[in-house]
Amino acid sequence: MHNLKNPILRNALVLSGLAVSALGAGGTSAGEVAIHGLLDMGLNYSVTDVAGESTSTLQLASGQNGMSRWSLSGSETLSPSLKAGFVLESGVALDSGELMKNLHGALFGREAQVYLEGRFGTIKLGRLASFVSGFNQTGLFGPKVSPFSAGWLNVPGHKSVMTGEFAPYDNMVVYSTPKFGAWQAHLQYSFGTEQEKITDAGLEEGTQEVDRAAAAAVTFTTGNAHAVVIVDTLAYGNLQNADARLRDARRVSLGGHYDFGPVKVFAAGQWFEGVQKLAMGEIDTGANLLNKVAGRADLSRDGIDGLGLNVGVTIPVNAFLVKLSTGYMRAENAADSSIDIDRATVSAGFEYTLSKKTFLYAAAGWQHDAYGREDIQDADRIGVAAGLVTRF
Repeated sequence: MHNLKNPILRNALVLSGLAVSALGAGGTSAGEVAIHGLLDMGLNYSVTDVAGESTSTLQLASGQNGMSRWSLSGSETLSPSLKAGFVLESGVALDSGELMKNLHGALFGREAQVYLEGRFGTIKLGRLASFVSGFNQTGLFGPKVSPFSAGWLNVPGHKSVMTGEFAPYDNMVVYSTPKFGAWQAHLQYSFGTEQEKITDAGLEEGTQEVDRAAAAAVTFTTGNAHAVVIVDTLAYGNLQNADARLRDARRVSLGGHYDFGPVKVFAAGQWFEGVQKLAMGEIDTGANLLNKVAGRADLSRDGIDGLGLNVGVTIPVNAFLVKLSTGYMRAENAADSSIDIDRATVSAGFEYTLSKKTFLYAAAGWQHDAYGREDIQDADRIGVAAGLVTRF
């Protein structure tokens, strides 16, 4: 018998039963429901050097190649040209068995949506991934533009030289048009990016009181090529951030890949302004680009401006898939350009196929942060990751 003391398993079975019952109640309509996921566990080692002082860490890490997760999905055919469905997905930390706390600790923090699909396109409602992320059904970047899409923790990928909320937003509506040949357009809007903060502060969703996100994208996909352009903004709420009065963040991201046969080439670039954090952070947190210096308390309000670029390739060699990547980013504090950073990254790794569902992986990468201020020393980090991924 299954151990129903496990809350994740218990909830999964309950929700699965409810979904099957609901879909089966449609009489003449056909419904499908599935449980699937991905489990990733491995070792991660890093050495950081700041101003000549080195520190190192060795740890077990969950989800460093692909985020560990499980999900429920179901669909129902309403007519020959209309389908409805849902997706519920939860991140899991395999090293502790906990739900992913960086996704609010919610049971379905990675994704929770219902959708309607027809000749008009597709409308999705719920907690959904941003376009600049790589995950689930609404992420348009990630593995489509970079060999190291998940960042592999301390092994840098495109997320180390770009910014954005590579994660889901609450209260999201997403619309994708039908495909016009190789082209497709996409729109998304969040009425409040973090419902927990909205509720706790007693604010009103969908107003200027709260943080809201919007994005538009166009994709081009053929048999061996994919390209995407994304324009997005994060509007900070005037009450949710009353003390900071933050400037809205804006980004233009573009990227894609082309499969030449034995070699697949990836490229991505991003211009950004007003962002409040670099996606993968800075090596030396004491040199953060938003630091308040010289008694000026308003430096963080204007955020960070900059540009990031990343290129890479994947090369299949028998059961191996070799990955190579390099990136560069230039960023500065918008209120004081003397507070800046130049970042360079290089990464190499491989995946080794054991079966259709399981593979081994290993990679190593180097990141160098050079600061424009004389009082801040350059910083370096070398990261190594290795582990096992299996799907179900």
